[in-house]
Amino acid sequence: MKKFVLRTILSLTLSTTIMSFGLLNSATAAGWSDETESSYGDDGGLAEPISANTPSLVFDNFSTPVGGLDNVGGIHSDDRTLNASIAANTLTLHGATGGYWYSTVPKGTCANESAYSGISFTAKASSNVTIQIGLQDKIGCGATWSNHPVSLNLTTGYQTFTIPFTQFSGLNTNFLWAVVFQSIPSGVTVNLQNEQLNSAPVSACRVLNGQSVAPRAVHRGMYFSPLATSIGSMPLTAPYQNILSSTAKQNQLLTFIVKNQFDSLTFYDLHSILPSASLSGSLSSFIQAARDCGVVEMNAVGSQNSDFDTIKRYQGQNSGKFDGVTVENEFWNAGSSNITHAFNSLISTLKYIRSLDIKNNSQAVKLSIYLGWLNRDPNTSEATAAMNIAQNVDRLYIHCYVKSPTTAFGYCQGRIQDFLNTGIPLEFYPIFSSEGAAFNAGSGGFMGDWLAANSLSSAENLFSTSFTNKYGSSKLSFDFVGYQYYEYAFLGLYVK
Repeated sequence: MKKFVLRTILSLTLSTTIMSFGLLNSATAAGWSDETESSYGDDGGLAEPISANTPSLVFDNFSTPVGGLDNVGGIHSDDRTLNASIAANTLTLHGATGGYWYSTVPKGTCANESAYSGISFTAKASSNVTIQIGLQDKIGCGATWSNHPVSLNLTTGYQTFTIPFTQFSGLNTNFLWAVVFQSIPSGVTVNLQNEQLNSAPVSACRVLNGQSVAPRAVHRGMYFSPLATSIGSMPLTAPYQNILSSTAKQNQLLTFIVKNQFDSLTFYDLHSILPSASLSGSLSSFIQAARDCGVVEMNAVGSQNSDFDTIKRYQGQNSGKFDGVTVENEFWNAGSSNITHAFNSLISTLKYIRSLDIKNNSQAVKLSIYLGWLNRDPNTSEATAAMNIAQNVDRLYIHCYVKSPTTAFGYCQGRIQDFLNTGIPLEFYPIFSSEGAAFNAGSGGFMGDWLAANSLSSAENLFSTSFTNKYGSSKLSFDFVGYQYYEYAFLGLYVK
């Protein structure tokens, strides 16, 4: 079974890097251009709409000092609120309460950017943090501007964000004025490079007319089984069987992902998929299709050393890569006579995975563990077990399998506290099971029926409220990153 992921930002002092920022053209013209005269008037008024075949445009490559002009003649500045500096085409910002950075897109007071369909950039952070990006418009190109922000969930590895204009609620792209980065906490350092108008479509998602998962401040993750025909004692119905072999089934999955805003996927069945070049190729293509639909994180599940050897080999041979690996080794079920050996084997496997140095291109993948129980080994205290695990992973998926989210936090609180007591910085995802009374792997059911009557967001809010009521604004070693659900074959039957 799997783990559940949740994220709350708690009094963090972080260093953040943001790169490659731009607006996206709904046309498919290729190439980059610095030419803007046909789009922006010199008199400060609203220009004619950009042509549908307008090429991409870098509007600020940070080649001039703070307070100077960007590539299209607009101003870029922090108004001395973030101690900004520019060097080597990189902007550096230092977080402060009320601080902001803006780049104005037009030469005048506003511009018609309706031919573009969104904004893109690549970002990372030294620790996970949520900030905001806002697009500002000036209706009628007057003096009054309105800000339309969305949250950005930045991590320690570079992510490419692609945000449709439609996600900026109320934005009028006929009068676009500026791009703003804001809500950067004190102590945070932000770097920004290469703001650009991009001619590629905002979303290449092949379902729902190109709709995609919006950037999320809190991840929503889901396990799924690409090759399974049954799970436990339950035979899978046709739409959930052998998904990797069918484009139609993959498209149904992608539609479910976008409709329910899952931005993280965790893959089972890799022991059967990765030894096959053909299946690996199909998997790689699906991963790329999921990224086109807004999924930002792909995680590979394994249980023993050889699984991760195979995952590393796959990473070097395929373009659709994983961002993380997850160890599922239920040592707590090994029985009293074998559990100590099973736990020691788990720790050995975690160390072995670290030694492999598995990467997604140049970025090291995150190492996660699915965790049921810590209290089954009579020879190892819960505190010792938690410490040994925490020293060897980046992320915890903690089993919180209950029928109602009202009891979920209490069910897993003891294990949460065991890891908090280690003081080791970790990402934390609680796992909810969507198995229900009618559809389950032999467990008798968990939260499926509750989710059918309510919603994913309601479950998450109940857990988050309980967590906050317990820990308040305390500075914790945990980074509460998101929620994880087990698994698509059940979710698809209970969540519509």
